[in-house]
Amino acid sequence: MLKIECEEGNKQYVKKTTMHPVQIADRMPPFNKDMHIADVSLKLSEALEVAFIQGNKISKSALGKMLVGLLNLNGDGFLATKTRLLLIAKHLQEVKNFDKAVWKKLRGKIFNDVDIKHFYGTRFELSIAASLARRNVCFIFNQKDLPDFVLNNDNAGLRIECGSCFLTTAKDKSSYKIESLLFEKNKKQYANTATTLFIDRTNLWSQSKNVLEFGGEEFYSRMQELILKSAYGNVTIFDTYYDIKSQSIHSNYTRFDSERISIELKDFLDVHFPKGDAEVNLDDILVYMCN
Repeated sequence: MLKIECEEGNKQYVKKTTMHPVQIADRMPPFNKDMHIADVSLKLSEALEVAFIQGNKISKSALGKMLVGLLNLNGDGFLATKTRLLLIAKHLQEVKNFDKAVWKKLRGKIFNDVDIKHFYGTRFELSIAASLARRNVCFIFNQKDLPDFVLNNDNAGLRIECGSCFLTTAKDKSSYKIESLLFEKNKKQYANTATTLFIDRTNLWSQSKNVLEFGGEEFYSRMQELILKSAYGNVTIFDTYYDIKSQSIHSNYTRFDSERISIELKDFLDVHFPKGDAEVNLDDILVYMCN
């Protein structure tokens, strides 16, 4: 039995929230940790078409380390990480069913990602690939000297570049990480008004002492200033978190359109990543952030 997928958004800040379907059995308290870990391992193995065997390449990857790390987690931390891993398995299956060639590329990147920070980027690319697959949007993925996604579904010239923000040291200031990433991405030769920049800031949320600082007036005002200087037609910020109350994973996005956004890109985003029209009160949501 699957939880019904629903969406809601924040009207003022153009935020959209998607609740990912999670099996009811997967939302039960982990009364037998080994049984739950075995279930996650099985689903990931099926999605990757490889077994997690001690010493093999996938077990040494960042994903393999996350799986083993479940042994050291309890309570909400265990449930959040377990559900996050199940979501990765779900995304892999969706991409595999849609485009086997793209799945093979993402599978290869997961195998080679030993550093967790590199894996953050791959995981985000996987989530975007799965999102496009669910929307039946065809694309070319990970071609040399091109953005991560080049859309070829009657959307000539439309492209998606992905980026992930994460803290490298305890002294890093999370408020500057997005600005720094935007500065670096603006240097890309393909940065233009027909290309959107999708940014995952989940790790910043998870490491921040004040989660709500990323949704305040200061942040939105600063983003409006940055989008005016950006070469991209759009910048969209994504967050993923585990909701303790519903015991499910949520993905939010906040969309910032440039005044120079191409008509074709705006039309594409309006259809597939529309602006929200419902109010969301973050104060009512108990969250356990997923790294």
